[in-house]
Amino acid sequence: MKRRKPPIWVLLLFVACIAVLVIKNLPAQTKFTINWTSSAPLGLYIRTPSERATYVTFCLRQEHVVFVFFDHVCSPSAPRGTALLKRIHKHLANGSLEVAGRGVFAIDSDLIGRVHPSQIQGWWRPFFTWEA
Repeated sequence: MKRRKPPIWVLLLFVACIAVLVIKNLPAQTKFTINWTSSAPLGLYIRTPSERATYVTFCLRQEHVVFVFFDHVCSPSAPRGTALLKRIHKHLANGSLEVAGRGVFAIDSDLIGRVHPSQIQGWWRPFFTWEA
């Protein structure tokens, strides 16, 4: 009996899944990050110098403990938590940033205020993204 080869899309999907798993488990100082949330376009982001960045990852400040999502992201009490990835809306003179989220319930500067330089974990630009 002759064995059938799987369709090419199955192989590509398999390779993509493996690549996502590998990239997601790389150490924090790596050159890529993945966004699976609705807060920014889904996709792969590449680390870049701050001057070229259009996105930033950051942790919350302790004063944000009042928010229900506080325990799910990095903060002073949980520095190894997941950093928030947001689009940079505006660079301020003191080095702080205003960040923009997507949607009515976005976690952005309208909700949490300015992002201070001490909160910033990384600077990013889209490498490959797609809209959901």
